Amino acid sequence: MKKCKVNYNRTDIILKPHPLCPHQGEPLYIAWRGENRGRDKNRDTQVYSCLSKMFRSVIQILVIMSFVLPRNAFCAQLRLDFSQDNRTYIWNTSLDCGREVDQGLSWGFSSAINSMLIKRSVFSNNQDRWQDDGKINLNLNYALTSRLKIGALFSQNINSLEKRKVTSSEYGIITEYSISGVRLVQIIGGKDIDRRLKEGKRKDSGFNHRLEISHSPHIFSESVTHISLSQNNSHLSNIPLLERDLSVSFSRNSSGEDSLEFFYLESWSKKKFYSGVLTDSQINTQRKTQRMINLRSSTQVPFKVRVDFDFDFVSSRYKYFGEQDLGSPGLTDNFSDSQNFSLKIKRQFFKRLILASFYKYLETDEDYTGDQKDQKMKNGELGGNLGIRISEKDSLYLTTSIGVTSFYAPEVSARFNDRDILTLFAWGEYLHVFSPIFSLRLEGGFRNFHQVYISNRLSANNNHNQTYVLSPTLIWRPHPKLDLKQNYNIQANYIYYDYEKSIESTKNRLFRRGSSNTSISYRLFPRVSFVFGYIYRYEDYGQLIWKDQWVQKPSWERRTHTFSLSMQYMPAKSWAFSPEYIYEKRKSWDHFTDLVTLKKSRALGDKFSRNMISLSCKYFVDDRNYISLSGAHRVQKSTMGAEETSDFATVSVSRVF
Repeated sequence: MKKCKVNYNRTDIILKPHPLCPHQGEPLYIAWRGENRGRDKNRDTQVYSCLSKMFRSVIQILVIMSFVLPRNAFCAQLRLDFSQDNRTYIWNTSLDCGREVDQGLSWGFSSAINSMLIKRSVFSNNQDRWQDDGKINLNLNYALTSRLKIGALFSQNINSLEKRKVTSSEYGIITEYSISGVRLVQIIGGKDIDRRLKEGKRKDSGFNHRLEISHSPHIFSESVTHISLSQNNSHLSNIPLLERDLSVSFSRNSSGEDSLEFFYLESWSKKKFYSGVLTDSQINTQRKTQRMINLRSSTQVPFKVRVDFDFDFVSSRYKYFGEQDLGSPGLTDNFSDSQNFSLKIKRQFFKRLILASFYKYLETDEDYTGDQKDQKMKNGELGGNLGIRISEKDSLYLTTSIGVTSFYAPEVSARFNDRDILTLFAWGEYLHVFSPIFSLRLEGGFRNFHQVYISNRLSANNNHNQTYVLSPTLIWRPHPKLDLKQNYNIQANYIYYDYEKSIESTKNRLFRRGSSNTSISYRLFPRVSFVFGYIYRYEDYGQLIWKDQWVQKPSWERRTHTFSLSMQYMPAKSWAFSPEYIYEKRKSWDHFTDLVTLKKSRALGDKFSRNMISLSCKYFVDDRNYISLSGAHRVQKSTMGAEETSDFATVSVSRVF
């Protein structure tokens, strides 16, 4: 019998499938950080040990159950992710599985543990910063009859940030009963929340009850309807919670041509929560009501025109009460409404031309009952796109839109900056295939934001923000083993103010960028290939001056050269090695103008260089099973600062049992 071995004290993990596990079974996600790390011993005991022991115990129980219980197999997928970026270390894990032990008896388990460490700088007196989040869910279900099921559940969440730690646990008994299409689920149990902060600790415990009634009546053919009513009541000692939800959903798909989806939600909740210092905190009450409506429809009308319509509406109301009817500072009754809809019309002609037009509208309203944070926003956008296959070798795509966004706020509001933003957008792509080995793609576009303030005291901020882009790309394959790709990109960004166009304002500015990107790929052998890349980039930035036309007064310019060389080597079908080397060199110049002679000059401001070498290794068992290791070492120098050395590492493992 093959075994499953997990070594928790090392980064290597050996996992082999259980002989009874069918590959088509439900996957189990497992992730574990395999590294010993030094930190404060007290904190190790409180957080890391708790998480690790909890996780190890559960895994051991599940593995034992998979061997002892004789019925259906225990199936799993292992997942491990670790990454290190300079002084930031991240561990991400997850575990999810389910198994039918015997006829009518099944259990399920899910877990996730995420940790992040930000190590302190050698130039700082701060301590290392830790954040841990862990959760597990375990449930057991048994079908007494075809209508009645019973079960048990347990869940625990741990959230820790430095000296703050919150642990919440839920446990209970589940009963599920179905009759005449009506499904009733009831959970009776308890809930505990343990808070440990720097200033003290506090624990809340109480009775927990959840009831859900659902029904899926058959109203129309080719349709699905679902109605659900639920209530959750947590009788915690100091901070009870009561929630009620009503939802209705309907969907219908007629012969794959027309579709309709509708969803309605009405929810209400009342909860108490702490505010202020934990040892001397005030208990406040929040009452929340929410309404949500979603509508989606798609239909084909005469003349083969396709019409799509979407509508969304969300309304939320929050009301706060404090001890002795005095709300805490910062807690303000408020409500927010948002609604948006879109209409799209599309028509295809002769299987070569597709025309589409659309209109979108969005409106939001935030009201804090007279508070300075009140604000409204409205947005409308009208546009269309065209796609055409001109010939066997030529195709064209165009899209354009115009829109207006308006912001409103009371004059006493801190957000009083009522304004309209006019947006113009246009983009086009053209593709020409000269031959099977040579093609040209041309892309270009324009975008303009014109911001106009309604108030005369803010109108001096009226401005234009315009961006132009042109990017041609040539692709040539002169030999089956050789691919050449050349891309050019030109971009210009103009920002100028309406009432300062005729003067030399420092607020008017221009940023320009031009780049050339060359890529050469060569397959030396079927399992060995090389990629060489070179990028040249020129950038400048400066003041924008109007003299019958726009001219630039440069402030600085920058030139960058980047070389890269990588190799892809596959010694076997399941193995891949990818070493890469990147070298970057950049020079920056500052521009000056002599105030007396008006002579222009420039001076070298900064010289920057970067060397980075990386290596990645992947092992593929199949599409779902793999191990990936990658690391990089980077050294960069600058005349503006000291030499900097950084190391990066990433580990990922996925295994399906």
